[in-house]
Amino acid sequence: RTLVEQGKLPTGNSEFVSRSEAVDWVLRELRPVSFVFRDSPRGEVRFGFVAQELERALPNLVRTDAQDTKAMIYQDLIAVLALGVQEHHQQLEDTRQRLGRLEHKAEPSAEERFKQLEDGQARLFHLLASVDRRLSAVEQSLEKPADAAPASQSLENILLRLQEVERRVLSS
Repeated sequence: RTLVEQGKLPTGNSEFVSRSEAVDWVLRELRPVSFVFRDSPRGEVRFGFVAQELERALPNLVRTDAQDTKAMIYQDLIAVLALGVQEHHQQLEDTRQRLGRLEHKAEPSAEERFKQLEDGQARLFHLLASVDRRLSAVEQSLEKPADAAPASQSLENILLRLQEVERRVLSS
């Protein structure tokens, strides 16, 4: 059985329910340290992790000898870390694809909105031209004194209609 086939990483700790949680903990919380072995004749500085900390999440990666000394199984840790990197890479790819789909969905709606604005602008220009023609007609009729009363009533009607057109344009 492999880690991937099982779907769960044996953690020995109920705090970490799934493989993903244990691997995330390792990637996030495991502290790299430097140390010198007590019996090292040259006092070489080594790098690694604290076995007791790893044992908390992944006890199968820690061995305890007869003297109760804990040691990590680094070759197994490499596989777990590689799995974690692969999972994070997959999450990143999934996020990129989702972002691409969302961007693709947003583009047509922006284009549609732009088209709606263009159409609204064209209707508005058409209405304004119509109002301008009617105002010109009213101005011409006002120049004739005999038609002053009907012309002023016509002007009031035009202004009311213009206000109605403005209200409709602003509400759309």
